[in-house]
Amino acid sequence: ETNNFKFEIKNINKEVGLADKYNVTASGQTVLVSGDSFEVIDDFKEKTIVTGIMRLLSKVDNNICFLNGHGEPDIFDKTLAGTKFLSDFLVKIGYRVKNVSLSESNKENIVERCGAILAISPRTEFLPGEINKLKTIIFEDKVPVFLALDEPSPNNLNSMIEETGLSLTKRQVLDSNNPKNKAPLSDLIINNHAFNEVFENKVSGKIVLPKVQALEIENSNNENSLTWNKLIATVNSTNLYLMGDKENHGPFTLGAFAKDKDGTPLMVVFGTGNSFLTEFIPYGDNYNLALVSLSWLLQEKNLQWKQASRQDEIYMVLSDSEKLWAKNVSLYAIPLFAFLSTGSFWLYRRLTS
Repeated sequence: ETNNFKFEIKNINKEVGLADKYNVTASGQTVLVSGDSFEVIDDFKEKTIVTGIMRLLSKVDNNICFLNGHGEPDIFDKTLAGTKFLSDFLVKIGYRVKNVSLSESNKENIVERCGAILAISPRTEFLPGEINKLKTIIFEDKVPVFLALDEPSPNNLNSMIEETGLSLTKRQVLDSNNPKNKAPLSDLIINNHAFNEVFENKVSGKIVLPKVQALEIENSNNENSLTWNKLIATVNSTNLYLMGDKENHGPFTLGAFAKDKDGTPLMVVFGTGNSFLTEFIPYGDNYNLALVSLSWLLQEKNLQWKQASRQDEIYMVLSDSEKLWAKNVSLYAIPLFAFLSTGSFWLYRRLTS
């Protein structure tokens, strides 16, 4: 023990609150702490400690910055439409998260404080100064970005992405098994995703991609062009097709990743932002999908796998009218039915006794 390094031995059975705070689940695990950031490693071996310290230093130096100001879901929003589950998950495994605004924060502060920028489901157009600032941050200052985009997404953000050689088709993948209105998928589950250097073997379960739009990788001669690779592609399916097409198609590219010309991880793009909202992120391996993508962007090696609580079954997603109907049934119809049934039985007994 030195002035710069201190250690303590704790009993997880007696220090339950501390174990929960640092997500310790087994005896022998070691928690490395620096300020508000921490990293949990599985043992006290030298190699494991060195790897853990390197990951911890990455967390200390880098915030995970959630972009806001364009209709994005808020990290403090506890509703199903927010991203509090995702932000809480990242905090629980030792990252620091914050909101960042391109209009309110100067470029230098963003570059200095953000290890990666997350833009989840932006809806409104970026101001010219904002989109130019974002381009500079990504392509000149090399701050990696995680984009999860729903249709419709801002046109000038789409244009920035297209300059790199990736096109958002704005065409959602539909399921022909829904003969009523062929609505966009609410529970597309990909079991057979592409294996690549981002996922490796770290995302092994189902991935839930609700209302997803297909992406297309194209050649671009723009100065900001990147080499894109497929992150997720569906298997060929006779049930899936693109909106507007008469025939079934597959596979579809639903996510992509790219490095800069010097080999630095720079961008990850998904054709849906819904996967990372509180409503859907607990399902399948969606937590891990976000974590692996961020770890790749931050160039974190030897990721100690963190499995969040998961649910494999999708619950039914109801419209507002369906929710009102269900509420009325549970509050009025069921109690009324029970009352009438009980009353009828009591009256029958009285009349026959």
